[in-house]
Amino acid sequence: MLRTFLAGLVIFAAAFSAVWADSPAPSGSAPSAEVANSDLSAGDQAMLKEAADKFNRSDIKGALDTLNQVARQNPKLIPPRLILAQWFAQTGNQPAVRVSLEKAVEENPDDPEAYVLLGEIALNQGELTAADLLFQKASACDVSSVNEKRQKTLSMRILRGQARLWQSRQQWTKMQQTLSTLLKEEGENPLLCRQIALSFFHLDKEQAAHDWFARADQLDGDKGGLPAAGRMAILYREKGDAAKAAEWMKKALESNPNSPATMRLSLTSALDDGNMNAAKEAADRLYAADGKGIESLKLCGIVALYRDDFAGAEKYFREALAAAPDDPDVTNSLALALCEQSDPNKVKQALQYAAANVQKQGNNRDFLATYGWALYKSGDPEEGLKALQQSIADGRMVSATAYYIAAIKNDQGDTATAKKLLQLALSNSSPFSKRAAAEALLAKLP
Repeated sequence: MLRTFLAGLVIFAAAFSAVWADSPAPSGSAPSAEVANSDLSAGDQAMLKEAADKFNRSDIKGALDTLNQVARQNPKLIPPRLILAQWFAQTGNQPAVRVSLEKAVEENPDDPEAYVLLGEIALNQGELTAADLLFQKASACDVSSVNEKRQKTLSMRILRGQARLWQSRQQWTKMQQTLSTLLKEEGENPLLCRQIALSFFHLDKEQAAHDWFARADQLDGDKGGLPAAGRMAILYREKGDAAKAAEWMKKALESNPNSPATMRLSLTSALDDGNMNAAKEAADRLYAADGKGIESLKLCGIVALYRDDFAGAEKYFREALAAAPDDPDVTNSLALALCEQSDPNKVKQALQYAAANVQKQGNNRDFLATYGWALYKSGDPEEGLKALQQSIADGRMVSATAYYIAAIKNDQGDTATAKKLLQLALSNSSPFSKRAAAEALLAKLP
């Protein structure tokens, strides 16, 4: 959200440029001997630990041999190749996960789990037809050899995967039918209720959608999340129905006047609409209610940048930095606020922040663009232009970057290129922090 508002939409710039989703442990963690849904003796558990130890020593063959030995003694054990896939997922080795799953299908074609996991991978990669076929195959498998607890888990995963599939295909009736089955099987939870609400919304059943969002809020308790009316406002805004979005935004503010999440939504809606007065009022209310919240401080800083109140933006981003010193988005935004001020010490500090971000993430186009702009503001347009060109090396460019390059080109006397870049930056209605400056510069060019 922060970078999107500051930079605007991504635009093509070629003419101007010279898991595994349900992995049980985060990437990089050491595999353990725990195997879900398996009832094993102490001796078998010891052998699983031995297999995990071998895996951690990169003795993959030894680990698999030990797992196969345990499996021969326990026919209902999760297939060894699936255990290996789980361990590879825990270490972040996605190619090995895929190979292990393919081998699992080859060795245990009647076990549904490999198909489920391959289906989830396909879904995450946007391969919807493959995901559909894999979930169908998993559903058709004979699960008589699978213990009851594991059967239940796999059944739920198939339903969740299919619900995501229907959502991706915008087949809302099928999505709702699948979610209804899932609801009967596992009961209510906030995520499931919100998915049901989404399906009702896209079936043009407004009240039912709101009621399910409200039910999710009740299940969540008072956790400070966005209330039901606010979620309805977002969906209508995404649909392009500004009148309905405004109606639900008003309801959200009236029913939850002290909710920081609602205030943040109000602020971002005002920015989307280009209503700076409303955005400023929303930022003031938000800061008074949630002046310690990182996301709230970031948004208040964005509004200040939009209004060219660079000292105010500096204040908000410094407060955010004090609370989150390792947040690169904060230092990136702070650099933008500092480099626009006349104090040479602040410009120097902006360059230091921007350079540090590029040093850490040299392929991040947003950080490269800020670095280039900070170089320009510090009196080095040539190096600034190099960094800006590097930020669009892949042929994509955000509106703010187009303005930055245009400003430098204009200073260098290349007004023709500057004009084309400004027209490109302003070719859509998406808000970005330099829109007013881009409009003003374009108006001056012949």
